[in-house]
Amino acid sequence: MHTGGLSSSGNKTIQQLWEAVLQSKAGTMGEQASMSQALAEISTMTEHRRVRQHDSQLKLPGVLWMVLILGGAITILTSCLFGVENFRLHCVQVASLALLIALILVALAAIDHPFQGTVHLYPNGFERARATFAEVP
Repeated sequence: MHTGGLSSSGNKTIQQLWEAVLQSKAGTMGEQASMSQALAEISTMTEHRRVRQHDSQLKLPGVLWMVLILGGAITILTSCLFGVENFRLHCVQVASLALLIALILVALAAIDHPFQGTVHLYPNGFERARATFAEVP
């Protein structure tokens, strides 16, 4: 996801988990409850993975970016119409507003790519879970 692509290795792992749980035979009530809980957890994990994959492929629509950029430009231009007697203070106000809008747009662009860029999600939790699963016989 960090490179913009989707890995198929996770699909194989999830398939193996499903097969392992579905092949087990539950005899007692405790085993049935454990199997039911395992199926629920694998189902939840699969759903969360699909959501992550879906979110990694989503982008803000171009129309929204156009509205945000044009709205910022119009806001800055209208701030130029405010009458302030001190010209330097007026320039500081307009520059501050322009900087604020630019920072908001940069933040939106970073959030638009949750698995890439300088502000992104790290795979530490997934790697720790993979290491834990590898230790289990």
